[in-house]
Amino acid sequence: MRMIVILMVLCCLVFVPAQAVTTSPWQSKDNVRARLIAARVDGATYAAVQFELAPGWHTYWRYPGASGVVPEIDFSGSRNIRTGKLIFPAPYFFDDGVGGFYGYKTKTGFLTRYTTVRTRKPSTVKATVFIGVCREICVPVKFKLSLKIPPGVSQNSSADLLLLKDVTALLQAQPARPSDAFRGSTLTYDGDRLQLVVTGKNLLNPRPMPVPGRYDVIGAPRIVAGDRNAFIFEIPAWAPLDHPLIGRKLGFIIRDGNRAIEQKIKVTDHRLLSQENSVGETDDH
Repeated sequence: MRMIVILMVLCCLVFVPAQAVTTSPWQSKDNVRARLIAARVDGATYAAVQFELAPGWHTYWRYPGASGVVPEIDFSGSRNIRTGKLIFPAPYFFDDGVGGFYGYKTKTGFLTRYTTVRTRKPSTVKATVFIGVCREICVPVKFKLSLKIPPGVSQNSSADLLLLKDVTALLQAQPARPSDAFRGSTLTYDGDRLQLVVTGKNLLNPRPMPVPGRYDVIGAPRIVAGDRNAFIFEIPAWAPLDHPLIGRKLGFIIRDGNRAIEQKIKVTDHRLLSQENSVGETDDH
């Protein structure tokens, strides 16, 4: 009987994989805390910097809007991994009475897909993070986060599943590509205002968030008309003569409730709209 017990213990040691160290400790600074998470989702590995903000405080998207601080995350100090492009959840627009900003409150995170250079060697994810944390004032906050990832481990504890859920939620919060169910259809300019038509199915209250070029001055969108299948917006806009709006493609995040898309739409001359009688050219994502 004793030998049977010993054999059962040995079997457990052989067949139960080691628990993964999938998160770094929380670091707290100036009304925000941050940590690193590593997780495998659908066969790909991701490193995420997760933030939790104090009530009433916010941080910003990659384009912060009329006011704000562009977030910066540097993974170059990592060992035995190669990281990809930084992935942001779709932002929300917040009206602060000055011009508004694009960003997040309460919980958010930015992540990157990574690959291991030598699969049998341990890896270390290192992230130098700079963000603005704001309320009535903005406080620049810097974190230095590090997470060691042993080789050959898997995630199978209840804690790991919760972390996996956090990373999956960040991936699902990315803006989607436009589709017939939700898209920016036409974008025209009359020399003073852009007119954007958003079409889709069961639209509730879409909110376009323009991403202007370096020299563009673009105001807040205003709804002109709308129903469940289409909304028309007017957007004050101006650009210098050597950077004309007509003929260019402007980027937009368009949010409708919990769904959001990212799209570039070509600006056409509003005076030609009735003659052309066609949808504007778009460049999805």
